[in-house]
Amino acid sequence: MHIFKILIFFMVSVFLTCSCEQENKREKVTDDSPLQIEAENDRETFSSSERNFDISNTSNHQIKFKTEVSAEDMLVKFNEVMNANPGMLITNTFNHQENANQAGLSMGFSTFHHLYTNQLVNPLIAENPLTALDLPLRIHFFDEDNENMTQFIDGNFLIQRYGLSEGIQTAESNSRVLNSILKNLTDDEAFLKAELNIKKFEGIKILQSTSSFDVTAKTILNNIKNNNEISLLGAHDFQSFADDAGFETGKCILLLFGNPSVGTQLMKEQPSLGIDLPLKLLIYEDENEETNVAYNDMNFIFQLHGYQNTEVANQMNQLKKSLITGK
Repeated sequence: MHIFKILIFFMVSVFLTCSCEQENKREKVTDDSPLQIEAENDRETFSSSERNFDISNTSNHQIKFKTEVSAEDMLVKFNEVMNANPGMLITNTFNHQENANQAGLSMGFSTFHHLYTNQLVNPLIAENPLTALDLPLRIHFFDEDNENMTQFIDGNFLIQRYGLSEGIQTAESNSRVLNSILKNLTDDEAFLKAELNIKKFEGIKILQSTSSFDVTAKTILNNIKNNNEISLLGAHDFQSFADDAGFETGKCILLLFGNPSVGTQLMKEQPSLGIDLPLKLLIYEDENEETNVAYNDMNFIFQLHGYQNTEVANQMNQLKKSLITGK
């Protein structure tokens, strides 16, 4: 219930009743429009310089666990373990199979969860808010080629992708904790782990906003709401979680959205993609208190899963950029 209150508070306060201070003379919020810009030469809400990071040949970022226990039974046992450990919260659950059925489609079993614990999430975001692109902890139960699979993100991926130094032990603990959870579910210990070769900030695109954090969040939420092809599926207000636990972080919100029809087709072709869907936009303040919006290059995400579909990846990238800029 606590989690739902936070999400509801965020959605209401930012999306419906956002009253923002004028941090920049270029912004002006009116009662009947999401955002207007007062500037010469039609200055855009977002700066024209977009920071892109190279995509190189990259090995897998996930630890995959194969077991004789069915994915459905693993999920039941997982929920029992989580109920017995109140220190770790399930903040989001995405039943990809159910979402596909609601869209009139079919696919194999696939359910994906966000797990939150203060000790394993807040220190990473405090060191580098960009890490929220890969947080909270994620675990995915699914069928792949008639095999029962479980997967989670390797903590070393966070260390390399975000250049962590202070949070190395915390990121490594993420893998150990998820590993411990899975060992409670099955006696099979056949973990499959690839060597990582990730560059710092690889596959991340960032746009800098000329507006305040609240105005930026409200604008993007409006853009998602007004797009008939997608739905807002969840939100994580990391600062609220951190404040409740006595951690200091900047403003940092992760928005999750998507289209079940598109996602279903992708997961039917590459089931492991379920851990990286739905799509995400991260709105955060950097060390200079400037507002940025970051997202994953889907060509990079597809590559992590050994999947190639440049056309769809580019369409997804363009969708994310249009939700940020309104164009």
